[in-house]
Parts: sequence; structure tokens; C-alpha cells
Amino acid sequence: MTQIERGGIDFTCTHCGAIYEISKTPAHDSGAAVCEVCNMIMMEWVDSAIPLFRAKESIVDAKRHYLFGSSDSRRIA
Repeated sequence: MTQIERGGIDFTCTHCGAIYEISKTPAHDSGAAVCEVCNMIMMEWVDSAIPLFRAKESIVDAKRHYLFGSSDSRRIA
């Protein structure tokens, strides 16, 4: 069983501002992490520890904020 590092560090997607916590496993591989909010590549790695990204807030709320700018949906049409 692979041991996952606890108490990761905060990471903010540079494209949309979604906040994640990063933890790492001792397993090594190459790959990329894609943001669940904006679908942009947040990080790529080559033959290094695999980072695990966990959203620190609701992905639904983060997508709403990313798409509409704020949680206040009272707009004049």
C-alpha cells in the first residue's frame, strides 16, 4: 500500500484561482494535473513524486465563480 503524505501545501490554479491542497505519494511517474474548474493544465512533472490535488472548496461553487465572476447572481438582463 502506498503511503500518502498528509498536511499538504496550498496551491492556486494560475488560470482561474481555484484552490487545491497538494499531497505527494512516494511513487514516481510522469504526468500532468488538470484543474477541475477551468480544465487547464496546472502542473506537469517528469519522473518525480506524483502530486495529488484535492480541491479545498466546492468545485461547483468554484466553477460558478469562474464562469460568472461572483456568487451574487442578481444581474439585470
